[in-house]
This record gives sequence, C-alpha cells and structure tokens, in this order.
Amino acid sequence: SDLTLAIDIDGQLHAARNDRAVALFILGERDAALADLDTVLKAAPDDPRSLTLRCRYRGLSGRQLEAALADCDAAIAAGRQNANRLSNRGIVKLRLGRMEEAMADLDAAIAADPGNAEAIHARALVMRSLGRLAQANHEFAAARRLQPDVGSFFGEHGIR
Repeated sequence: SDLTLAIDIDGQLHAARNDRAVALFILGERDAALADLDTVLKAAPDDPRSLTLRCRYRGLSGRQLEAALADCDAAIAAGRQNANRLSNRGIVKLRLGRMEEAMADLDAAIAADPGNAEAIHARALVMRSLGRLAQANHEFAAARRLQPDVGSFFGEHGIR
C-alpha cells in the first residue's frame, strides 16, 4: 500500500504509521496495528494520537488492560481531554471491572459529546452491571438511535 511504501522510505512518518495502524485494526490485524503504534511511541512517547489509538485498541481487544489504562491516562495528560479519550478510558475501566470509575469517565465523555454512541452504549453496559436495568435499557436505546450497529460493534470485540 501507499502507506507502507511511505513508511519504508521514511520510518519517522508517525502519522502514516498511525493511519496504517487504524487500517490494520479495522482489517482485524490487531497485532500488526499494535506493533505500528509501539514503534511510533518508542520514537515519540508522548504522541497523543498514538497513545489514544493504543489505549483504544488494547481496550477493545481486552489485551494488556493495565497498560491500556496507562496509555489512556498518558493520552489525556499529553493532549487535550476530549470525549473520545475519556470514552476509551471508560471502556478500559469497564473491561477491568472498575465500574464506578468507568461511569465517571463515560459521564464526562457524554457531557463533552452527547452524541457519542460508543460512550452511551458503554455507560449502559456499566449501568446493567450495577443492576440499574431500567436506566441501562434507556441508554442502549439512545445509543442505537445514534448508531444502529453500536451493539454489534461492542459484541465483535467481546464486550457485552
């Protein structure tokens, strides 16, 4: 691909390597995606986009969750605190079983971006795990209205 050619010519093209990591993850090549992000972060350890992506991909994959949480925290510290970074950290905390902490991050993500279907769906999962079933069902419906396939997206990553 053109991204691979560009990276082969100049290995310091962090944006190209990040873009390739996104494509690889979408194609299901998770190890290769994470390897690209690891390479970028060796050269640029505070790169917010690479930290955010590695946080997200580790979290969605259920891999190295404590390391994913460290990536999430570093991404928030290195860049501006935004809804996607908070949502990603909330999902990692959900995976870790830290439900109250996950809820706080997901609440903040939704306050920053009320249309963030992933954050709403993740918050519904947290609510359900806390026994708040009526609220969870309301949130699941709200997330589906925004993004009809959001539940399938989480299911594909084993987050139910």
